[in-house]
Amino acid sequence: MSKSTHAEPGESSPYNHHLQQFLTFLKQERGFAEATILNRQRSLKPFLDWLVGQGVSLSAVSSVVITKYFTSRFFVMWAVEVGPRRASLSPSTHPDYTLTKICRKGRRGKM
Repeated sequence: MSKSTHAEPGESSPYNHHLQQFLTFLKQERGFAEATILNRQRSLKPFLDWLVGQGVSLSAVSSVVITKYFTSRFFVMWAVEVGPRRASLSPSTHPDYTLTKICRKGRRGKM
């Protein structure tokens, strides 16, 4: 496998070995293009780092954990967009509330 799909020197994460095994599998067994493998690595690395930060083992990853990850990322992006003062003003501006509202509208066909 080319050097670009390996972790950068000095990076240490308990899950780097698993990530590298997965990327090797995509390349050797599935025949994925280098660009696709790089994109997978760029997508998975932040998630794996978040798992480490949260103290979640790979065997404990569930739909609840994945939802927490995406909700936390959504909150960070939302808070940066609206600013910290507005982000803490009211429950109706909280991303969970907003996301629920968006999902409800989507189910009713109002989006």
